[in-house]
This record gives sequence, structure tokens and C-alpha cells, in this order.
Amino acid sequence: LYLYESKANVFVLKKSFGTSPDRLSISGDYEFLSYLKSREGPVFRDEFVKNATHDMRQPALIYFQNTHASLCYPILSEGEWCGLINLDVFDDKEESKLSILLGLYGDALARWLTYQSTAEQNRKLSEVAHVKDQLISNVTHELQTPLNGALGGCDVLLAHPNLDTDQKQSVLMIQKSTRELQRTIDQILSLVQIESKQTQLSREKVDLSTLVYEVSALYTDVCQPKGVVLHVPSASESISVYANADQMRAVFMNLIGNAVKYTEAGFVRVGFEKVADWIYVSIADSGIGIDEDKQHLIFEEFYQVDGSHTRVYGGTGLGLAIVKKIITLHGGKIWVESQKGAGAQFKLTLPVYPV
Repeated sequence: LYLYESKANVFVLKKSFGTSPDRLSISGDYEFLSYLKSREGPVFRDEFVKNATHDMRQPALIYFQNTHASLCYPILSEGEWCGLINLDVFDDKEESKLSILLGLYGDALARWLTYQSTAEQNRKLSEVAHVKDQLISNVTHELQTPLNGALGGCDVLLAHPNLDTDQKQSVLMIQKSTRELQRTIDQILSLVQIESKQTQLSREKVDLSTLVYEVSALYTDVCQPKGVVLHVPSASESISVYANADQMRAVFMNLIGNAVKYTEAGFVRVGFEKVADWIYVSIADSGIGIDEDKQHLIFEEFYQVDGSHTRVYGGTGLGLAIVKKIITLHGGKIWVESQKGAGAQFKLTLPVYPV
């Protein structure tokens, strides 16, 4: 049994019984191997012994001589090399049965090798992801201190009585930019904490109607100048779930905030519906909408629907990624229905009780 090592492009002997082969390794460039790969089944030495005009006769006979075999079976997975099985067949009458058995064994071995390779890749990816999360977490924590210092300095300057109008505007611009940067860092840190499960998912009874009513009040001043009407259920309409209150607030801050940001005129509407043990939530708007071919990407980290340098709408592309991870962590689902220029409707489900 030879197993293929892709990095070195070589087949390495892993196990042998009876007469050992002369070669412990076989180069992946050996011309007879291309023929084996094209056959995708057992190849017998006799077909080359009996056929003197066969194009592969010489390299094939050399191969069988070096491996002391009369039969070779290529092990492939989705057309790619996994290994080679070589056998010295003593009873020609059993060739057809051997071919069937080798086929079954080869398929099973290919699946096992693929599984082992995938498991190892996943382990390495997990290690890399852990290092990445730790690095990002450390960096974001370190950035928070100087940002808080900058904001404190802005507060001191704004309280100074001798600032003229231009100076005050400059300080306000610094303050606004610093807060935006701080918000971005907070989002990145939240994403890392959710992914690494550092955040304990403590649940309590959360009244979504009250929570949405409170969140929507934060956007009243933004909606009025644009002529956007914000419709939300009354706070007296009790729709409750067992969830993490802070994370639910982050979900609706992102979804309602996005709807308001991308709607220049018209409406933003939040609705609830209880079906059995599930709450169905919709956040609809009459804004710019989302191209159908981009809708599957908007929940990816750092993805911007408009990624150009001249884009009108700001943001980091982290909000929806955070929303999806929170909803998934709570056992729910989220998706979007939209057409370019015809608004968007984000829909999500939440279990009434923890799952």
C-alpha cells in the first residue's frame, strides 16, 4: 500500500506483506501513473506482457517489476490521488472478485483518508482562529484606553470658554470621529467574544415590544429631517422571549439603524407575530434595497454592499454579521427579502423558550 503525499508529489510505502517492493517511494510524475489514474480501476500486468504494442508497455512492466505485483489499483477521491494498492495475484480465476473487493476497499480507504485530512485541516484552522481572536481581542482592548483619553480631552476642550466657532467645530469633528472608531472597535470585540463564546449567554424574560420601542426612540431625531416614518408595535403589546437582553438590544440597534440609514424617505416598520413556540420578527423599509445577487453576502464579516471608495453610506460591514451570530446563538434564523430600489425586509425567528 502506497499513500500519496501531495506536497512532495510522491507515493510513499506504508504497508507491505510478503515480498517487499524494491522501491519505498514512487514519484508522482512517473508516466505510468497518469495511465493508472485515467483507468480508475484495476490494471493487470498481463495486459502489457501480452500486448507488445501497448504505449505504456515498458513503463508499466518496470513499475510491476519494482513493486513485485501483478495487479495495481489506483485509490482516488473525486479524481485526485490518495494512493496505490499493489497485489501479487496467484489465482487468475479470482481476478474479477479481487477487482470488486479492491474497489470497495479503495473507496473506503479514500473516504477515510479524506476524513483524516479534513479533520487535520479543521484542527489547524481552529488553532489559527483562536490565535486571531486572541490577537484582535488584545488589540481592541489596548485601543480603548487611548480612545477614551481622546474623548475625555475633547470634553475638556469643548468646556473651554475661549473656543471660537471654528475651533469648536474642529473639536466636535475629532469627537465624532473618535466615537465612530470606538464603535467600530466595540463591534469587532463583540464579534470576537461571540465567536469564541467568551460571552456567557445568560437568558432572561425579555419583552421585545418594550425593547424595540426604546431602541426606536433613539432614531426619532434622525428620521424626522428625512421624512421617514418609523412604525413600531406599542410597548403595551407584550411579546416576550427568553434571551440575553443586551444581545437582543444589539440586534435591533443594528437592524433598525440600518433600515433608517438606507431609507431617505418613506417608512421603517417593525412587526411581530407569535406562531406556536416561535416569534417571527420583520423589519421592513422603503429604502434603496439590495441586489439579489448580493443578498447572500451581506451577513459576511466586513462586507459592504457598496464597497467603493465613493460610497455614500458609512459603516464597517460588521453589524449584520454580529446580528446573525447572535440570532444563531439563540437558536433562531435570519434572512432578507429585497429588490434593488424597492426596499428591504429583514426577517428573523426566535424561540420563545431556550433551545
